[in-house]
Amino acid sequence: MKKKYLYIFLILIMFSYLSCKEDTTEVIIKEKKPMTDIELRDFYDYLKDNNKDKEPFEVVFIGDAETSPESKKEYIYFEVILYYGEEVLEGTYRILYNREGNFKFAYDDKYNVKIRWRKLRPYIADIWEKEFDKDNLDTAPASVKKVFEKKEVKKAKLVEVGIEKGKKYYAMFKQESYYLPPTRDGKPRKKTNLVLMVSDKPFKDRKPQTKLSPLFKEWTY
Repeated sequence: MKKKYLYIFLILIMFSYLSCKEDTTEVIIKEKKPMTDIELRDFYDYLKDNNKDKEPFEVVFIGDAETSPESKKEYIYFEVILYYGEEVLEGTYRILYNREGNFKFAYDDKYNVKIRWRKLRPYIADIWEKEFDKDNLDTAPASVKKVFEKKEVKKAKLVEVGIEKGKKYYAMFKQESYYLPPTRDGKPRKKTNLVLMVSDKPFKDRKPQTKLSPLFKEWTY
């Protein structure tokens, strides 16, 4: 019986020793590699080399944002659109402002990809809107008041569409085709332009599920 208690006592001592013993396990912390700046075309070639150029991927836009003069929201890229008419507001519109410049988006903790605003194709739902009629016209900016000078205009709506900093978007490359004037032999010259579709919703069958922004909807070469 004494041997039994002695055995239990020794086990308890050993357990206490192991619990109090300083942990000397070496912890290895891997340093995060810095992101590499890369041009849009070079990034496309990278995806193509890895058979990913025709597949959607996730991106986050980074860099300096700009504040909208209307909603005071901050965007990397945005458009301010004025719709107006008698009743239906989606038919007639003007682009009051769009941000231009060079932007960047982060990809897979590996690349910061440079992109010019003309290469963007934003498929993004309206982020902000405000309607105006005769009852609140006194609070409208000058650009809105001006369209009400037309007798047929009864309503107007300001809308903002934009890409926000730090938000996850879905992206996919697209080749747009266009034609240059014919050469001396009378044949038109077909050209392609590499652009980036950016959507706030996942692609379905490689197609965006949101409408294209008004500025690029009317884009011509």
